[in-house]
Amino acid sequence: MIMRVLFIFFMWVAAFNHVLAQGENQDDSTEVVTNSFWDNWYGQIGMDMALQNPYGCNFADVFPNGKSFGIDVAVGKWFSPELGGRLKVNWGNGIFKNDHNTWLSPFGEPGANHDGGGYVTFTGDIQFNLHNLFGTYRPERKWNLIVAPRAGGWIDIGGGGGGAPILGVGVTNTYRLSDRLRLYAEASYMLTASINAFRESEDGSNGYVELNVGVEVDLSKKNKFHRASAKNYQDDHSVILNSFWDNWFVQAGLGMSLINPYGTNFANVFPNGKTFGINLAIGKWFTPDVGLRGGLNWQNGIIGNEYASYLDYENQPGSNKDKHGFVSIYGDLFLDLHKI
Repeated sequence: MIMRVLFIFFMWVAAFNHVLAQGENQDDSTEVVTNSFWDNWYGQIGMDMALQNPYGCNFADVFPNGKSFGIDVAVGKWFSPELGGRLKVNWGNGIFKNDHNTWLSPFGEPGANHDGGGYVTFTGDIQFNLHNLFGTYRPERKWNLIVAPRAGGWIDIGGGGGGAPILGVGVTNTYRLSDRLRLYAEASYMLTASINAFRESEDGSNGYVELNVGVEVDLSKKNKFHRASAKNYQDDHSVILNSFWDNWFVQAGLGMSLINPYGTNFANVFPNGKTFGINLAIGKWFTPDVGLRGGLNWQNGIIGNEYASYLDYENQPGSNKDKHGFVSIYGDLFLDLHKI
């Protein structure tokens, strides 16, 4: 029910933003000039509500068993009108107490996690401004709709320690109050690994919904991009940004992995954990400073290692190769240090 309400809400926001965009000036140039790496930074502070749903628990019971409140602090930067990055820290279930929360560690003990200090999450986002990605950049636009895949981790304070990685995606809507000040509302969904403190169980992964509201303020003196012109292009460090569909590249190559399973000695990784494979990737440079790349790595499939005992099945070295190896999928954020 909650996910359905959130979906309807954000579909309405997207439609509303589209109507607003249609009424704005459509004559603005699509070419803008980059700022320095140290421009276009912003900070955020806000509050959140997390709805945690441990593995094996019914989401219909998330109120009040999985509900907690927290505070957020974040810093981010827009590299181009389309692409940005953000780092966020959230302290959940620490300041605002929920005596009915039984789904946080220690599981089944209401209020115990809060009394112990709650939990802290750290996440990094790659932000895509959908208005600027598919339309024309206008710094005076009131509403901006942003989609952000993210990764990070959390540390359990109130349940006796421990932690796990986080993968998720968020949808953010900002409303401009002034040239430097905005309001934001965000809904996101995250998954955590099986070893976690949300529940004393290692059977599967946990998911949780997070709803955030707060204030966003620009931290840099230059907080918007300028349209390309002779006046704005006098700085030798500035460049005119290309279309979103320019500056793409592909890669193909070979790779070697050195796999060191938990509890094994890295000194024995040759030949026990050594594999060979092929890599395929596609990427794009948004600015001279920053790019993104996504790819896959197929290991131990075409080029096998019959001695890779760290990958065996039932103590049978080479069996991983016989079963066609393994594939990993990855995404990168590129930072060109020379140009930064």
